[in-house]
Parts: sequence; C-alpha cells; structure tokens
Amino acid sequence: MDNKKKFLPISGTFIDGICADIPSNNWQREDWALQFDTFKQDNIDTVIIIRVGFADSAMYKSEVMKTTLYDDEDLVEILLKEAERVGINLYIGLYDTHYYWAFNDWDNEVAINKELIHELYERYNKFSAFKGWYMSGTETVFDFYQPITENVSVVAKYTEDAITLIETQVREILHHAVEAKDENGNPVYENTIQYAILKKEWAQ
Repeated sequence: MDNKKKFLPISGTFIDGICADIPSNNWQREDWALQFDTFKQDNIDTVIIIRVGFADSAMYKSEVMKTTLYDDEDLVEILLKEAERVGINLYIGLYDTHYYWAFNDWDNEVAINKELIHELYERYNKFSAFKGWYMSGTETVFDFYQPITENVSVVAKYTEDAITLIETQVREILHHAVEAKDENGNPVYENTIQYAILKKEWAQ
C-alpha cells in the first residue's frame, strides 16, 4: 500500500508591488530577474499582480490613478518582460482607491477603473506574457456586484480572448459575476471569467 501523501502542485503565485512592508519597493531589475528564475525553477506558470495601485501609490506613473507615489521605473513593464523571458503568464490587477470603498461609492470606484483598463491595455497589450486581468475586493456580496460586473464588461470589450480572474473569498460574488453582460447585452462570462470555485461546489 502506498502511504505517500499526494499533494496538488502550486502553479501560480501573487505579487503586490505597492505595499510599504514588502521588499518589492526596494527591488531592482536584477532582483526581479532572480525572482522569476526562482518561479520557473519551482514550476510556477502563472503570476498575478494583485493591484497596480492602492491609495496614493502605484507601480508606474499613471495619468488615471494620479498618485504622488510611484516607481521611477515602470514596475509592471519590468514584470511583464521578466515573465516573457522565462515563459510565465502574467495577469494584471486594477486600482483600489482606498477612498471610495469606505463610502460605498461604487460609481466613482468603477469609473476610475474603467479608464485604467484602457490605459493598461494601451501600455501593455504588446507583451505576449499579458494573459488577462485580476479583480480583487470582497467588501460585501451584494455591494460588490456592480464593480465586478461593470469592470468585467469593459475588460471583455478590450480583450475577448483574455481570462479575467476574480477574487473569490465570498463565493456568492461569482454567482453574480457570471451574469455579466457586455454593452450589447450579451453574456461575457464564457470567454472572460476563470471559475476559481468549481461548479460542483456551488450545488453543495
């Protein structure tokens, strides 16, 4: 009898490039090169940038986020180049204003991110490692319905073949998100949303 435990392989990881308490704030290109070499050695094939902006900090100088704190070198571009070099897929997160959320002001939170999606696409669509998007945020199940569905619809318009990953701490979010429609009223979930919770779990 084989008593060895079987483990599911870890094939993806997250990067948060704008927090003050992590090394990425002080890392140079060579540090990221070494990190992506390590990812490859560990059989990581997917890297997700949690968010490109938070409050008054951003990973690059953005005309949309308009933060006063940002990396002098475009950190998103650095990560995309390193991902391409080692053959890793990279997904890009959006912007948490850390302001409108506090007032449940979804309209302004969504408006900024709609503009940001366009900016990100224009800046980075040339990179083959750019495989899709990541949307985080789990404030409340029902309040989060609007930003998820609106941003998914905008993403679908720009990148039909891209996958949109959605944070799924609260499973009900996906029940709403899979009903997202594009500007013509057509469902977009078949090509744009990666189910992070298996459908069979929904029936339990």
